[in-house]
Amino acid sequence: MKLYLAFLTNEFQSNLAYKTDVLLKMFGRVMGLFVQIALWTALYGTTSGTAATGMGQISLNDMINYVVISTCISVFVSNNTIFSIGDKIRSGDIGLQLMKPISLQTCMLFQSMGTSASRIFFELAPLIVVAAIFYPLTVPPVHLLLPFAVALLNGFVLNFLLAYILGMVGFWYINIYHLSRLLSDVIKVFSGVWIPLWFFPQILTDVSAFLPFRLIYFSPISIYMGKTEWTDTLLLIAQQFMWIGILLLVAELVWRKGISKLVIQGG
Repeated sequence: MKLYLAFLTNEFQSNLAYKTDVLLKMFGRVMGLFVQIALWTALYGTTSGTAATGMGQISLNDMINYVVISTCISVFVSNNTIFSIGDKIRSGDIGLQLMKPISLQTCMLFQSMGTSASRIFFELAPLIVVAAIFYPLTVPPVHLLLPFAVALLNGFVLNFLLAYILGMVGFWYINIYHLSRLLSDVIKVFSGVWIPLWFFPQILTDVSAFLPFRLIYFSPISIYMGKTEWTDTLLLIAQQFMWIGILLLVAELVWRKGISKLVIQGG
């Protein structure tokens, strides 16, 4: 465990090496937040201040809180796993990884945690302060904080596993960087990161129910905002654990196939 914690610490420190890049990312997050809220404010300006959806009435204040929480979650869960695995495979460093008595998956998970930790301090914290100054944010009841925290951590793991599995496609294809964009676009459509599933047509809502993407953003946000009943909250968390189990199994299968191909190619 100490070895993996060292990976976390090193990743945390390396993310602080380029201070200008950190400041630009923080500025970009804040500007993106303002733009999204301005857009929803303009859309709600043509209504009575609420919108009727298949999940009930959603007010402008609900949407402001949704955008803020969604932006904060994106800071926490996003990672560079696809690029990291792609670089290791393309450069041949993956062979050295096989010689080490550590798990690549666990190593990269802790590296992602280190990246997220740095973002919490230097992107997420300023973002929350700015949002609290300019917008009426709602703090959830105490009894929702624990299930929200569990759902948020599960969302982080789900997003990591999806990126990890796609990254291992590099065993078969040299250039996999477009897969990062593919995963990002699919998540944006089906996770509710930009447009909540409240506003989705029924057919897309039904499709998203069979996919893990909504469990990364929409489900934790719904729990935070008290938009789910207690039984539904427990069901959502159970679904997260189920998908984590499925993706762990898929990751193990892809890893074994990829290593087999690597060994064959290496002679």
